[in-house]
Amino acid sequence: MRPAQQSLLDRSRRLDNPAQPLPLPFSAVSTASSGDLEDLIYFLLAMRDEIEDGRIEDDLLLAQAHDLVRREHGVVFIVRGDLGVKAGIEASLGVMFQRWPLSRNYYLRSVWNVVVPVARRTGHAKSLLKSATDFADALGRPLYLNAYQPPRHVCLEDTSAEPSPKLRLCSRHMALAGRIFAHIPEVADQKAS
Repeated sequence: MRPAQQSLLDRSRRLDNPAQPLPLPFSAVSTASSGDLEDLIYFLLAMRDEIEDGRIEDDLLLAQAHDLVRREHGVVFIVRGDLGVKAGIEASLGVMFQRWPLSRNYYLRSVWNVVVPVARRTGHAKSLLKSATDFADALGRPLYLNAYQPPRHVCLEDTSAEPSPKLRLCSRHMALAGRIFAHIPEVADQKAS
């Protein structure tokens, strides 16, 4: 982004702290359609090691991609460009509808959220997240995105600082394997209260 394109707010932040990096621009995100399926499959197979830490089975990934592109039980967001793998897709976020086992209320959950290594630090990830949260807002449903990591044991330094007894118990006996991030849209009922 050229300095002439920066907002006044961005310019003032740079003057206060010149070491602060410029914010990444938003990328053009589109919703994948059946015409994108072949390119999407090629992209996902190329990025398979980064989806759920590589613990996937190709046939299930391809079936899920096929369903989401046809908008059965979810949607796929993509960013195209010249930096991508052969197909030209540089980033993708697959989102599916799910429900808790004992609830009829649906929520949205990420299935994959990947950007090719050469296209990182381009704003693609931020743009995909923005598209997914806008989608969740439009539907009035929560969105959960997983951030997988290899499991590691993490002890809470000060267990009294953690308000949840369940988290305190789990941290003592189980390995941490990432985080789940949630976007909860404001619905009309919540705005009124």
